[in-house]
This record gives sequence, structure tokens and C-alpha cells, in this order.
Amino acid sequence: MAIFSLSDRESEIINGQTGVTVLYYASDADALNNNNALDENSYSNTANPQTISYRLTNASGCYAIGDFIIDAVAAPVVVMPLDVTTVMTVLEMLLQI
Repeated sequence: MAIFSLSDRESEIINGQTGVTVLYYASDADALNNNNALDENSYSNTANPQTISYRLTNASGCYAIGDFIIDAVAAPVVVMPLDVTTVMTVLEMLLQI
């Protein structure tokens, strides 16, 4: 599980439109009923991957419903190489055996 900023998708959802708002929901039913909007800046997923629904509303109250998938991916493991001095010291010790 991870913390997501759902609003990172907002410009893609709005697609250049002005005077619109976007709210995010855990289901299409919640989006249709305008119930239980999610925290768009700090959402902790409940499944992985998870479908997030959104409701795009204009100033007249007209709206469209859509969705996208969030997927928490494990961060890569960084392996730090040994410095040359350490490697040479180990090699010298091995050669003296």
C-alpha cells in the first residue's frame, strides 16, 4: 500500500477545460451519487492495483464520470559499489594468504 496524490491526474482529466472541478471516489456509485469524496492530496490505497473514479463538474452542474487505475510499485533497491581502495585492500589480504 502507498500514499497517492490523486490530484496529480487532474490536468489530464480536465484536458484544458476551464471552470470545472474534479472530485475523486472509491467507486462509480459514489461518484454518481457525489458521496464520500476521497482526499485528493493524500489517499492511501485499499487494494493494489485499485480503480479510482472521478467526477468532473462544470459551473452549470453538468458532470462526467470516469476512472483510472493506481498501482503501488516497490521502489528499486540501490546497491552501492565498494570504492576501489576497499576492493584493493581485500585483494591484497587475499593474496597474502
